Amino acid sequence: MRWGMELRQRYKLSVSRPLRIIFRFSSFQRALHAESQGIMDAEIVSWTFLDHASFSPASYAALTLRCLKAMGWRLDHQDREHFVLLHDRRRVVVRFEWTDRDLECLAVHEVATAAQHNSCQAACVITNGRFSGAASAMAAEFGVVALHCSQLDLLTPQRAPAPMIRPTSRSDLPLAA
Repeated sequence: MRWGMELRQRYKLSVSRPLRIIFRFSSFQRALHAESQGIMDAEIVSWTFLDHASFSPASYAALTLRCLKAMGWRLDHQDREHFVLLHDRRRVVVRFEWTDRDLECLAVHEVATAAQHNSCQAACVITNGRFSGAASAMAAEFGVVALHCSQLDLLTPQRAPAPMIRPTSRSDLPLAA
């Protein structure tokens, strides 16, 4: 009984509230037990791959979009399967891909094209599965951010550094005649 309470407490401290929708308590328990019991890596990979946030593409997109809204992103508009999000004057086009196998190149290519079409500063594909080697290479080539749904915090835009203003001395100022 006490172990269960301590485990719930560690789950609440370790996993942020928006990500709890995706990384459930049962997954946290399995990961913790796997680490302490020395289960084979292939079994751990299969657990994380099969533990989906939902069982349909529509509900996966809705849950992931809700998590992003909780992180401060705002939905500008939806263009078919692409979502244009805003955060601190930064436009990002995002595509949510629910899959039960490795994600292929088509989604990466389409989101890169959608970013150009919608005049976005960045493009991102978020999936519950894994990216194939070709999809990862294409994402790197096109500048598309390829994220797993547990990495939503990496989508948060970095603020641009403020421009440095050089002080001017009074001797450099022109004098009125």
